Amino acid sequence: MFPLLPGEFRFRVVLKNRARNQYTILETPLSVPERAPGEVSLGAPVLLYGTEKAEASQYRPYQLGSERLDPNTKRVYALGRPLLAYIPMTSAGPEGRIAMSLFDRETSRPVGE
Repeated sequence: MFPLLPGEFRFRVVLKNRARNQYTILETPLSVPERAPGEVSLGAPVLLYGTEKAEASQYRPYQLGSERLDPNTKRVYALGRPLLAYIPMTSAGPEGRIAMSLFDRETSRPVGE
């Protein structure tokens, strides 16, 4: 995750296998639209495996204050365990809030908020 200025860019990542001296390049155009002053936007949700207190000397990509957020990279879920998600929010003031509702896929009834 990194912030971008509005504009048109070319995004390139070079992955190198040092053991075999091979590499792969991913290159794609990237368009970042202008935002109106004060416009609030939400990023894609990141499902988390859990959270824990981070030491003051540590910095992690997913960290809010002293709370370290652990992304669920293996996409493993268990019944009875809480589902945690982080939703990046930009340009929100201290009064900014996110309200979400969960719906049953089959009945479309709300099951939580």
